[in-house]
Amino acid sequence: MKLAKYLLASTFVLSALGCGFLRSESAAAANGEPKVSQPAPDSTPTQIRAAATNTKTVAPQDTPEMLLRDLYRVHGEDFKGSKDRIINSKSRKFLDKYFDKNLADLIWKDMTTHVDEVGVIDFDLFYAAQDADVKNVQVGRAEIKGDRATVAVSFTNFGTRERIVYKLAKENGAWKIADIEYKDGGTLLKYFKEGA
Repeated sequence: MKLAKYLLASTFVLSALGCGFLRSESAAAANGEPKVSQPAPDSTPTQIRAAATNTKTVAPQDTPEMLLRDLYRVHGEDFKGSKDRIINSKSRKFLDKYFDKNLADLIWKDMTTHVDEVGVIDFDLFYAAQDADVKNVQVGRAEIKGDRATVAVSFTNFGTRERIVYKLAKENGAWKIADIEYKDGGTLLKYFKEGA
């Protein structure tokens, strides 16, 4: 009993001095109190602060895969709603977000000069079809060589597995689509050259 009183008194004195020392399990047990274990040294706040300072907000263009996932998300929403934020003759906002300047200029010219007639773009660029019932879109892993990348995107359209290959390039530090290759071997740039 004397030992328990001594430990309790010592703990009180150390606590009063600001040492932050917790009562030992034996002192708590001697008084019939539940066990209080001492916390292990905690480095988590430091790790969290370090991680927070080393992270940055990731923009959709930071990787080729992220750019294409974002493109297919936006296009999928638009396709279901019968609108098109990416390929239209009213705004270049999304066009410039996803395509490099050369391809964006070609698409914009095609959309704005062929208002009452069909231009080079007479199909859905991202589904490679006139009509689509697309499911299970999968963006493959990018093959990156310097400032160039190739990414295959596959999906099922009306039950048939389709595959489109995107050629991307870095432009002002962001990944942009420089060309699109379709299953017939043609590319979007080739279609524009043939249509000129």
